Amino acid sequence: MRVLLRGGGFVNKGAEAMLLTVKAELTRRIPQARFVLPADCIHSDAEAGDAGGHGFEIQAVPPATPWRLAGAAVRAAARAPRQAGDLWRKRSEAFETLALLDGVDAVVDVHGYAFGDPWPPKYVLRTAAYVTHCRQQGKPYVFMPQSWGPFERETTRAGYRWLCTGSALYYARDDTSRDYLAELLACDAVQIRQSPDIVFLFDPADHGGAAGDPLPPALDAVAGPMVGISPNMRVYERAQGEGADNVYVRTLVRICRHFADQGITVVLLPHEIRARQGDGQRPDDRHLIRLVAGAVGGDAVIPVLGRHTAPQIKSVIARLDLLIGSRFHALVGALSAGVPAVALGWSHKYFELLKDVGLDGLCTDYEEANLASADDMIARAWAERGAFRRRLSSNLEGIRRQVAKTFDEVAATLRAA
Repeated sequence: MRVLLRGGGFVNKGAEAMLLTVKAELTRRIPQARFVLPADCIHSDAEAGDAGGHGFEIQAVPPATPWRLAGAAVRAAARAPRQAGDLWRKRSEAFETLALLDGVDAVVDVHGYAFGDPWPPKYVLRTAAYVTHCRQQGKPYVFMPQSWGPFERETTRAGYRWLCTGSALYYARDDTSRDYLAELLACDAVQIRQSPDIVFLFDPADHGGAAGDPLPPALDAVAGPMVGISPNMRVYERAQGEGADNVYVRTLVRICRHFADQGITVVLLPHEIRARQGDGQRPDDRHLIRLVAGAVGGDAVIPVLGRHTAPQIKSVIARLDLLIGSRFHALVGALSAGVPAVALGWSHKYFELLKDVGLDGLCTDYEEANLASADDMIARAWAERGAFRRRLSSNLEGIRRQVAKTFDEVAATLRAA
């Protein structure tokens, strides 16, 4: 069985962790499964090496023939007529990769959050084409647990509805996403499958093969407690100001100084790491780390600036006493390791994540992170970290069981195809 994985990659460490988790868990349940990545999710030779080192097959995108484009448009029109015109006009983007499906038996979608009003219509257009083609060929398309919605934009509601009704399985990973889907599909929320994020089962020990840069030696020299900060370039782009004057950067600098003044080591961890930097490339999280470390100065801050793998980043997170983060899967990495976390988020997914693990008082919107109430929240998280760790420990086993059940359902669906 060959399974195409969509939505993952090796730039974002959360996307990498999802790929590795799906491969590990489905291999346990379907030992003969082989996993394919579309070449358009690989952006450098280094990433290709990562994929190969973990045993993924990279499949080039073949050119689309006119008959394939026309046939796909007709099938899409039959399923979602309101979208047909856009699908045909965007055929080069929406259909050229459909030839990938000829050589696979199923598609598993590991997008973490890509379907809802915050995202461009091209996401739903391209994915609707995949779902349509899979449905026509009798191949299951499965959406792993992810955040969904909201769906207020009328021009894409039909497309989002088709993603769910045309797929073999789909899951919401939180209550808010489930409610958005229930409203979209005009059904009761209890009819929507729900599961925690799959990265709660991500174990670095399961994943050898791809080696990143060595981690900073200073990490091994730390004898006392450590606080981690996981910044997010997408939050920086939303906040006002540039460079060190950006509101979000100033907030992170203030948090670092708060802990450094107490003699507590702060580790700055990236979760978006691009193989190529400069020359017009979009900056990654390490740009923020350099800004923050430069503003704080001193030896109390350890910036992690190499090209590291998801297992390496998770191994550092597991050593922390507290994580303060704006990267969703950095937070999942901490919580799954029993490390208390504070979220400085930008969407419902952050609040839902902390609520699901019993830490719902430890999340705020990034725009409010410079308020005194956020400082109080962080101080409380540090002061009560032992109690929060115990609370996490009591909840984690149930969360892992739920995710394992989800993989059982997905594996059964793939085997039945």
